[in-house]
Formats: sequence, structure tokens, C-alpha cells
Amino acid sequence: MGIFVEAMEKRGHKTSNRGVCFIEVVGMVLAGLEMTGGYFVAERFIYGNWAVPLLSVPWNIGQFVVGMIVAVILAEALYKTPARKFFTIKN
Repeated sequence: MGIFVEAMEKRGHKTSNRGVCFIEVVGMVLAGLEMTGGYFVAERFIYGNWAVPLLSVPWNIGQFVVGMIVAVILAEALYKTPARKFFTIKN
């Protein structure tokens, strides 16, 4: 998941620290879809069929959507503090 977010963050590198850009949100969505797919495949082997993991897909999507919303809110708040220097990508 971190690889997706990091790759998108480097693509969306901007010169100002005004907050989370669109490409970073795309990276979060890709990471969340990867998480959901990974859980689906792992649960298939745990439960021995494909039907049971289907029930957890909506919950996993909800988990990553809520996590993404919290991450964006926290990042936006932190970009307004001196902590923004820790979020700057240095080439």
C-alpha cells in the first residue's frame, strides 16, 4: 500500500505545501483497492471458498475510505503547522 501512495506522491510532487493533491488521493484509492483485493484473496484461502470473502469486501472498502478521509483531514491540518517540513519531498 505504501508503494502505491509513495509512487503517486512523487508523481504529484508540487512546489508548494498547500495540502494533499489529487494524485495523492488517487494513490490512496489504489492502495485501498490493493488492500481490499489482498484481503479477499487471503480470506479465500482461510475459508476455502470464494463466497465468504465477498461478504467482507464492502467492509474493507469502508475501512479504506474512512482511513483515507482521516488521513486527508490530518494531512491538511498538519500542512498548516511547522510540521509541513516533514511532508516535503526532497529530490
